Amino acid sequence: MTATRSLNRDRVFTLYWSAVTTSGLSGAYAALLLPLLVLRYTGSLAQMGLVTAASTAVGVVATVAAGPLVDRLDRPRLMLVCDLVRVVLFAALAVTWAVAPQMWLLYVCAAVSAGMAITFRVAHVTLVPVLVSSGQIVAANSRLEATGSLAILGGPLLAGVAVSTIGPATALSVNVLLLLWSALAVWLIRRPSRAGQEANAGQGERQNWWRSYRTGWRFLWGQPVLRWLMVLLTLLTFVTAPAEVVLIYFLTDELGADSGTVGLILSLAGLGGLLAAVVTPYLRRRLGFAASWFGAFAIVSAGLASISLTSSIWAIGVVAVAFIFGISVAGICSMSLRQQITPGHLLGRVTALFWAATTSLAPAGTAILTALATTYGVRTVTAVAGFLCLAVLALALLTPLRSREPAPAEERTADE
Repeated sequence: MTATRSLNRDRVFTLYWSAVTTSGLSGAYAALLLPLLVLRYTGSLAQMGLVTAASTAVGVVATVAAGPLVDRLDRPRLMLVCDLVRVVLFAALAVTWAVAPQMWLLYVCAAVSAGMAITFRVAHVTLVPVLVSSGQIVAANSRLEATGSLAILGGPLLAGVAVSTIGPATALSVNVLLLLWSALAVWLIRRPSRAGQEANAGQGERQNWWRSYRTGWRFLWGQPVLRWLMVLLTLLTFVTAPAEVVLIYFLTDELGADSGTVGLILSLAGLGGLLAAVVTPYLRRRLGFAASWFGAFAIVSAGLASISLTSSIWAIGVVAVAFIFGISVAGICSMSLRQQITPGHLLGRVTALFWAATTSLAPAGTAILTALATTYGVRTVTAVAGFLCLAVLALALLTPLRSREPAPAEERTADE
């Protein structure tokens, strides 16, 4: 690999980028398509909720299980298998839906495809530092964030149009084509030498899964930078996780927005992710990690607090854009730092453990803050949430994250 090669001229990265983007588009497409099919077939909101719950539950389990799996196996090959399993599932669902819809198969497809999607995601995150040089990691993640934001914006829109115009069976076939393209791009990835060595570095390990996770956890907890980043993001996620639900409730219940306006506001919020993808590499180069990460969450905090100060629907739209911008900048910075510090053969486990830990309080945060918002009002709760974000950032100033470029500790904990 040529370390200084431009990402624009890097064939392997372009294929990888295409695969990740298309897989993300497929996931966003399916996230709306499957519940729409349930509603069309059963007319039951409860059934829609069960399908979504099944997907979420399997996704949580897959996040935990994917770490050792990614570190033991050939990562591009594992991504290919994840795509092909989803191709088979959605193709089977398309055929049965054209003949005689089967709800049990839809449940299986939703659950298993969610597990495959999260495994694919853990694997693709571990490949970034393998396929690009250390100095290109932030730029690569920014490109992935940009097209990921476009996928989140376009996937639901595409699914809604497809179901209403070409019918459920054909709409399912569209997802099959998306996944086939992702699989083809993964299969075409060829980079021997460093990619072949580091992507498969974990294959020599023959630890059982428990010991394998202990190795990953020991490294993660033994790195003060990653440890504090994990703890702080867990607290921040507790506060910010219910933001979308609270915002929808505020727009509809207190400001009287109709569903079309709410959908437009949420779609426009995705522009914050695109903007973050463009400016984050520049921010990291000029300001360093600390200013970029702290500044991003300061914007998130201000966005939450400012909800209590306005009754304008479009002002709330601006707040939503700013919120997603801050979350996205912070996410790109933290993921890039984790990729730069973690050895390649541990990155799958560290990524899975990091994600599992930082999202562990999200369900509780959503339940608690939405209940408080119902009792005390959205304005009060969002103001408090903004203050809590600032309190967490104040705590962060006492940690190694305050450095311009946080440095890793000695790697002696990696395989002890």
